[in-house]
Amino acid sequence: MIGPKGVEVSIGIFSRDMTRIEYRHIRGVNLRQSFFNRLMSIGQILVSTSGMDAELVISDIKKPVYFTDIIKSRLKNLS
Repeated sequence: MIGPKGVEVSIGIFSRDMTRIEYRHIRGVNLRQSFFNRLMSIGQILVSTSGMDAELVISDIKKPVYFTDIIKSRLKNLS
């Protein structure tokens, strides 16, 4: 979920793992799509943060270009 204060990802059906990152901690946003993914309008959004070695990966998201643009726009508004 892309909210007004940050990005939140929940994984799992029976047990749930939730990760929330505020926009002020995000250092980069990248989009990964194969040719087939572009045809299907799905992809991965990779969110890199300050203070974390790993990236947050949002997999198999529909309309990834749209959501990547939203995150980048909100990051630009922080500056």
